[in-house]
Amino acid sequence: MSKSKFIHPRNSEGSFSVNNHCLRCTWCQVMEPNFFEVDRDRSFVKKQPVCQAEIEACQKVLAGCPAKAIKKE
Repeated sequence: MSKSKFIHPRNSEGSFSVNNHCLRCTWCQVMEPNFFEVDRDRSFVKKQPVCQAEIEACQKVLAGCPAKAIKKE
Protein backbone atom coordinates (compact mmCIF):
# COMPACT_ATOMS: atom_id res chain seq x y z
CA MET A 1 0.00 0.00 0.00
CA SER A 2 1.47 3.36 -0.91
CA LYS A 3 1.35 5.92 1.85
CA SER A 4 -1.29 8.53 1.07
CA LYS A 5 -1.07 11.95 2.65
CA PHE A 6 -4.45 11.14 4.19
CA ILE A 7 -3.23 8.02 6.01
CA HIS A 8 -1.55 8.42 9.39
CA PRO A 9 2.25 8.26 8.95
CA ARG A 10 2.53 5.70 11.77
CA ASN A 11 0.05 3.34 10.09
CA SER A 12 1.52 -0.15 9.69
CA GLU A 13 1.99 -1.24 6.07
CA GLY A 14 -0.82 -3.51 4.95
CA SER A 15 -4.44 -3.66 3.91
CA PHE A 16 -6.01 -1.81 6.87
CA SER A 17 -5.49 1.93 7.39
CA VAL A 18 -7.01 4.93 9.14
CA ASN A 19 -7.47 8.12 7.15
CA ASN A 20 -7.73 11.76 8.19
CA HIS A 21 -11.50 11.54 8.75
CA CYS A 22 -10.77 9.97 12.14
CA LEU A 23 -12.60 11.70 15.00
CA ARG A 24 -10.20 10.32 17.63
CA CYS A 25 -13.14 8.74 19.44
CA THR A 26 -11.01 5.70 20.50
CA TRP A 27 -13.62 3.20 19.21
CA CYS A 28 -11.01 1.16 17.36
CA GLN A 29 -8.52 1.09 20.22
CA VAL A 30 -11.18 0.07 22.74
CA MET A 31 -12.47 -2.70 20.47
CA GLU A 32 -9.12 -4.04 19.21
CA PRO A 33 -6.17 -2.60 21.19
CA ASN A 34 -3.74 -5.13 19.67
CA PHE A 35 -4.23 -3.57 16.24
CA PHE A 36 -5.24 0.07 16.74
CA GLU A 37 -3.70 2.92 18.69
CA VAL A 38 -4.71 6.55 19.19
CA ASP A 39 -2.18 9.34 19.40
CA ARG A 40 -2.66 13.08 19.82
CA ASP A 41 -3.81 13.49 16.21
CA ARG A 42 -5.88 10.42 15.38
CA SER A 43 -5.95 6.64 15.30
CA PHE A 44 -3.67 4.42 13.29
CA VAL A 45 -3.15 0.72 12.65
CA LYS A 46 -0.16 -0.28 14.77
CA LYS A 47 -0.18 -3.94 13.66
CA GLN A 48 -1.85 -5.53 10.66
CA PRO A 49 -4.03 -8.60 11.22
CA VAL A 50 -2.54 -11.85 9.94
CA CYS A 51 -4.91 -14.76 10.48
CA GLN A 52 -8.55 -14.93 9.43
CA ALA A 53 -9.85 -14.38 12.98
CA GLU A 54 -7.78 -11.19 13.31
CA ILE A 55 -8.93 -9.94 9.90
CA GLU A 56 -12.56 -10.54 10.84
CA ALA A 57 -12.07 -8.70 14.14
CA CYS A 58 -10.59 -5.69 12.32
CA GLN A 59 -13.41 -5.76 9.77
CA LYS A 60 -15.92 -5.50 12.63
CA VAL A 61 -14.07 -2.45 13.93
CA LEU A 62 -14.08 -0.99 10.40
CA ALA A 63 -17.84 -1.51 10.14
CA GLY A 64 -18.46 0.21 13.47
CA CYS A 65 -16.21 3.23 12.98
CA PRO A 66 -18.46 6.30 13.43
CA ALA A 67 -16.35 8.40 11.03
CA LYS A 68 -15.88 5.61 8.46
CA ALA A 69 -12.17 6.43 8.72
CA ILE A 70 -10.91 2.84 8.75
CA LYS A 71 -10.30 1.45 5.28
CA LYS A 72 -9.35 -1.93 3.88
CA GLU A 73 -7.53 -2.14 0.60
